[in-house]
Amino acid sequence: MNAVNDSGFIFESRLNSYNMLWQDADILLRIAEDPNFTRSYSPSQLARSALIIYVATFEALMNRALDRFLSGTDLSLALANEHKWDLVEKIDFLLSKSTQSSGGIDKSCSSWSQLKEVIEIRNDCIHPKSDRPSILEVFAGKVGIALSPSRLPKGLS
Repeated sequence: MNAVNDSGFIFESRLNSYNMLWQDADILLRIAEDPNFTRSYSPSQLARSALIIYVATFEALMNRALDRFLSGTDLSLALANEHKWDLVEKIDFLLSKSTQSSGGIDKSCSSWSQLKEVIEIRNDCIHPKSDRPSILEVFAGKVGIALSPSRLPKGLS
């Protein structure tokens, strides 16, 4: 329902989680790239957060696409498995049902290897299989900053 009142135009809409998450990730990435904020926040922490949100955004987009472009038994199958399938399985299923696709993911293209690498980074952050060593530098008792490989003292790797 739409209406006009003294303060302006009021309308009803639908929440687009894909768009909302994308904007959140973009803001974090812009802050990470802004030299004015690097004194207060670690750019790598912000970029890592942005990356995780970008992957969540892509998964939200795939969920919307499954719901929007599938029908009948394909839609029923996708909805029944939505929480079981990982992101790659969702993409592959959607592409296998597309009339403009050759039947699934072309795993030989560079876009696929880049997407897979980003998903692996996300999965490593969300579902770590082991503790990774980290070397931090602490300034005046404040939060440690991860050292870049070029700044590591000899003997540490």
